[in-house]
Amino acid sequence: MLILIGLSLAAGFGTALAARRWPQHRVGCERVAGILLLSALTLLGIGLAGILRF
Repeated sequence: MLILIGLSLAAGFGTALAARRWPQHRVGCERVAGILLLSALTLLGIGLAGILRF
């Protein structure tokens, strides 16, 4: 679970940095970065809920 969260966060931040490098693809990169960061936060919430349950 931690590996998935870390990979999602890293991919989200990497995609956000790519948006700065290639301005012509900025909108698409920002959308992908937002989706990846949102999925990482969702995974983090699911993981915390599982830990706090026990």
